[in-house]
Amino acid sequence: MSTTDHSTTAGKAVRFLKNNAAFLFTVITVLCMLVVCIYINHSFTLENSPFLFAANKNARELAAADMEVERNGEWHSAVSLAYGNGLHVNGETRLRCKIPEQLDEQNALSFANVGTAVTVYLDGMEVCRSAVSTHLPFGRYFGSEWLVVELTPNDAGKYLYFEMSEGSNGILRDFLLSRQAALVQQAWTSSLPRLLMLVVFLLFFIVEGFYLLASRLRAPKKHFYLSGFLFILSLWLFTESHLANFLFENRAVVYYLSAFFFSLLPLSLCLFCQESFPWAGKWFGGFCLLFSVFFFTAVGFVLSDTAELSTFLPLVFGELLLTLVIGLILCIKHREEDGFHASGILFVIAIFTAVSGFFAYYSLWFERSVYGNIVLIGAWGIWCVGMFSRAANARKAMTDAHLLGYYKKMAYTDYLTGLHNKAAYDRDLPLIDKKSPALAVIMLDSNNLKEINDCHGHDCGDKLLRSTAYCLATAFGEHNPVYRVGGDEFIVLIPANAEENIQELLTKKLNKFNELVVRNNENSEWKISVAYGYALRQAGEPITAAAMAKNAESIMYRNKREGKQQKSHT
Repeated sequence: MSTTDHSTTAGKAVRFLKNNAAFLFTVITVLCMLVVCIYINHSFTLENSPFLFAANKNARELAAADMEVERNGEWHSAVSLAYGNGLHVNGETRLRCKIPEQLDEQNALSFANVGTAVTVYLDGMEVCRSAVSTHLPFGRYFGSEWLVVELTPNDAGKYLYFEMSEGSNGILRDFLLSRQAALVQQAWTSSLPRLLMLVVFLLFFIVEGFYLLASRLRAPKKHFYLSGFLFILSLWLFTESHLANFLFENRAVVYYLSAFFFSLLPLSLCLFCQESFPWAGKWFGGFCLLFSVFFFTAVGFVLSDTAELSTFLPLVFGELLLTLVIGLILCIKHREEDGFHASGILFVIAIFTAVSGFFAYYSLWFERSVYGNIVLIGAWGIWCVGMFSRAANARKAMTDAHLLGYYKKMAYTDYLTGLHNKAAYDRDLPLIDKKSPALAVIMLDSNNLKEINDCHGHDCGDKLLRSTAYCLATAFGEHNPVYRVGGDEFIVLIPANAEENIQELLTKKLNKFNELVVRNNENSEWKISVAYGYALRQAGEPITAAAMAKNAESIMYRNKREGKQQKSHT
């Protein structure tokens, strides 16, 4: 017995792993990413200057002509190092710039540092230094992206010296003289759109997760994985903001988090595609496994100082674009099916966003912040399409439920009279024994339907049946179901509880029915005449409703024969 239980449990575990392999690979990747980031955070030293970022209206921009580079012990204009809106430097580069004679309210010089470790000196003293690892080789790649040198009125007219560490090779750009308070305010203001997107997509992800759990994982996971993809996208975009640097105070951690979040995008997209295209689920599951292996391989190369992390990011973009293109092709192939039209629009927006953002990121024609705006707009577009698709699916589900209820009702309704039909009678008869201790079953048969059909046509016979049905439904009420079980045969079930007198209840209903029949016959050309028989069950009697129906039928036919005999004698 225990062996069977263990084998059953093992089988369930194997099936769970098989069905959710791609999701588990993604979870493992996320956990490893967090471990690596914690490790990096404890391996880097921080700047001895606060993190303040971004441009503002009160800033004075310093161009390459304001900077000087040292060559052979002499200082020359740094225009020769100009690269876009910055200066290309390496480990042998030494720069200086003269602080203006009039600082006014400007008390900070901020600049961007991309890919190099730099130390700033004033009067021979170190005043600013980018973060580097004290013992890990991969830490030399990136220090803080934005740095600030605090100035005082006494520093006016002095020189600031910039020295790059050995092995550095990167860009210093966006030299700005400004007020610190304005820099901090601008850092928050410029990051608000990304922060808002992060909050919205986080809530979207949480709501979808609760909905999935509330359905006991039976609801489609497609929208949950789409919300996860958008949440990861918003996390990645937020780590590229000035506010993220301001909050973390360690550019190394922010950079690696940004790269890892970007690496998760193809994995989360594969999970979405796996749910959207079930027939191609194995392919996307395989892609998910392949992308996870690539992720761990890249981390291994970076930690062993074999390659830089930036080398792998274009390959991750290739993974993302490949998955998007395959998804779009599948949507086009199945465009006639429900739901794939909206998914196709979603993939088109995602592909356009990815290609445009990639071009803007690596192109010298645009400022680096442009790609973030492109991704921001694209992410909102994807979210809107996803919400529209979800609303359309909900509307369709409500319509389907309404139609299902309508068709179910029609399946148990007699089309001519509006009473319950034979299918409803067969469904209800076995159940009424459990609900009602006392019961009356009446079977009725129209006496003159055949004559009216033969002499006046079936339309007149239909009118007679509808009149009979109206009298039955009105007399016995909605709590006592009335069924049309044949061409001219009707059955009424009158359930009662143990305290009610079933005989008195039946007599009362029959009297009301007879009154309605008399009233109809006085005002209608088509006279109602029925033969009926009934059977009673008091509370506690063992007879079933089915047996009672047979007894009532026998009595009805007996009464019908006697009525015909009396009519013939007359």
